[in-house]
Amino acid sequence: MKRIRIIAVAALAALATPPAPALAQQAEAATADLHTQLYEIIVGGVDLEVAARRITTDTVDQLLASDALLAEVQSEEPDFRKDLITTFYPHMMTMTRRIQADYRPQFIAMLQNRLTAGEAEMMIDVFGSRVGRKLMGGISRNINSERSMEEGWDGGEISREAIEADNRETARVSVSQLDEQDMLDLAAFAERYPTLLPTFQALSPHLLDIRVRMDNELPTLEEDRLLFDDIVNLYARYGMELES
Repeated sequence: MKRIRIIAVAALAALATPPAPALAQQAEAATADLHTQLYEIIVGGVDLEVAARRITTDTVDQLLASDALLAEVQSEEPDFRKDLITTFYPHMMTMTRRIQADYRPQFIAMLQNRLTAGEAEMMIDVFGSRVGRKLMGGISRNINSERSMEEGWDGGEISREAIEADNRETARVSVSQLDEQDMLDLAAFAERYPTLLPTFQALSPHLLDIRVRMDNELPTLEEDRLLFDDIVNLYARYGMELES
């Protein structure tokens, strides 16, 4: 079985105004809660279903391009590609949600260690704005996995460099879709928060560390079995057999 790409897209959006603690103990609890909120915002800022659909489509297209028999079936059966996507997609979502849950404690701990409460507030303000949400929506639609898929296709490890390259291309396309008012809004945030860019640049390597581990996770035995069974049934509909 080919590795199914795991979605672990980092994004930031606003959820709530952070509390104003009074006592030291309250401050510690409030800060921890703020970073937990920020985590929920990170994983929720990108439309996971849209992103997963894009990655599933790319996976199926790579499968068809790398297998002559499947390409032949597709040439004779126009619905085959669509059926492959429909078969893979729910398994992609199941694995993605499971891996996000597994890595939740690590993500929250990293945010607590790397961001002050003030820095988290700043990011919430920026990425929770109209332009911040628009940018994150663009990432959902434009997520790129070309380099990562090339490295991981035959079970190889997906490198930090490949994921970073895919991230840059995703960001480039998403930013290119912003209009003049969007760019003015971003410039205003940069003026309001002079430390915004340095803070995000300092955080990015730590986000990438977790992203690399998540993207290199493989299906559990049960997830692999369920996917295999569904693909066997699909192939049988088209008169093919699938070897394990």
